[in-house]
Amino acid sequence: MTAGQVDRAEVPQLVVLPNWRAEVADIARTLRDAERTGPISMAVLGRSRAMALSTIGRLGDAALLVSDLGTTRAERLLRRTWSPKAVLRLWWNYADEVLEHQADAANGQEVAVSFFDDVGDELGRAGVDVVVVPYAFTATTPVERTTELTIGYTGEVDVSETCFAPAGPKAAVELSERAWSEARDVVTGRRSLVEVDVGLDAPGSAPLPIAQRTMLWAVRNRVRFLLVEQVAAAHPAHLNLRGNDWRVAGFEASRTTFRRRVRMQDYRTHRVSLDLGSKSTHAALYPRTADIMAVGGGLVQMASGGPPPSWSETLGARRAGSGDALLALVDRLLSASADAVAAESAEIQRDYAAVRTAAGRLLLETAARCRDHEDQH
Repeated sequence: MTAGQVDRAEVPQLVVLPNWRAEVADIARTLRDAERTGPISMAVLGRSRAMALSTIGRLGDAALLVSDLGTTRAERLLRRTWSPKAVLRLWWNYADEVLEHQADAANGQEVAVSFFDDVGDELGRAGVDVVVVPYAFTATTPVERTTELTIGYTGEVDVSETCFAPAGPKAAVELSERAWSEARDVVTGRRSLVEVDVGLDAPGSAPLPIAQRTMLWAVRNRVRFLLVEQVAAAHPAHLNLRGNDWRVAGFEASRTTFRRRVRMQDYRTHRVSLDLGSKSTHAALYPRTADIMAVGGGLVQMASGGPPPSWSETLGARRAGSGDALLALVDRLLSASADAVAAESAEIQRDYAAVRTAAGRLLLETAARCRDHEDQH
């Protein structure tokens, strides 16, 4: 090999730059771990190495993994001297922002990466090149045996009528009442959140004066509130809430914190760590649940009504379809021995770790597919 030439095996195949989201660092670590498990040779790069490599022109065939809209300083510096073979963009919420972004012809060749089947389905129907990767990126740590008989929940809640304000004062009241009714149906087990979602857009249903997603968001918030209210009534001395909104709503709660290590320690410490659903997806796996499973926390999950997680029977036994069923699971974990709960949580963690490896491999394979596709054109 002459001077200035670079062996293809030495050339990075995927570049991941620093991002303000801590979750992107988790994804980079997952990719590094997955790289060791199979024949695909990928390089995941941090800021300093990426900048150095771009200077000497060694990124010619690499794909670039980016997150959200806009560009970071690191990406702008990198692109001064290099154009990626393909771009994979991580999307964290709804399909709307992806569709708006893809409408610009300059972004049309990007591959959208979603973590949620419901979002991926919507994008696929719209013709977007999308890959759905389950959100399983938090690295695992040893499961700790906890004797604290506490129930923890970290999250925000908004049960006001503010989101309905654009419909007008009278309509806002009526829409809020409907959202409460739908939420009560979910908490009592009469319907699931998925069924509520489908029903909002069912043929023959009354048209909403606001976006369907806004109503679903309001229902999800009210489900959270009603479930916390039910758990608080049953276990007032055991419930530990974290989030400023709960204080405003009249519950005792610790202040909101954006320090991840504090939240992770909460998940390790409490005998029960509640997951009352995401505001963005029906998926069982999203950042909160990944964090809880990664540390081996005592996860108890309110099911959305979507397909149960086929990858873990033990997790399936920790999911509830109503408030009463959720309380029964909470009671079971509080009354079981610390060793039994830790052993069960360790089983869930092992199942989660396998999904994490598969998620990393899927991202790597997607990057390889995109690069090969570009090579053919």
